[in-house]
Amino acid sequence: RIMKLYIMSGVSGSGKSTLAKKISESNGNAPIFSTDSLWLVDGEYYWNANMIGQAHAVNRGKVEIAMKRNTPIIIVDNTNLTWEEMLPYVELAMANKYEVEIVRPETEWMNNPAVLAKKNIHNVPQSVIEKQMSRMKSIESLHEKLGNMLKGK
Repeated sequence: RIMKLYIMSGVSGSGKSTLAKKISESNGNAPIFSTDSLWLVDGEYYWNANMIGQAHAVNRGKVEIAMKRNTPIIIVDNTNLTWEEMLPYVELAMANKYEVEIVRPETEWMNNPAVLAKKNIHNVPQSVIEKQMSRMKSIESLHEKLGNMLKGK
């Protein structure tokens, strides 16, 4: 049986969560783990910059538990804009013998900060999205780093 970790990658509003849901539904409602879900309290979104490290640690812990339970398909739905952001998940996958696929939505608005600011569900402002876009590494460079790591380079 194939064990696979999908790592979503993209700026706020680019369609990551929509695509994650499609991947989940086409894989028997595979679990989606999102740090954003930890900011939801009674349906309201309360983001706290001081707690971001702890929130990511909790999300990684949930992913690790799912892997230890041999959940066949797992989806991580965070921005994962850089290799450093996704590396902890890649390391978990390798330690638990999961294949890894990095997925970035290809939406027609993915390079339009004004549209991204309107489409994202957490009211992330355009200025923050522009900063995300400047930090985001190309999908090709992320695939190259993943390939090198899997080959032990």
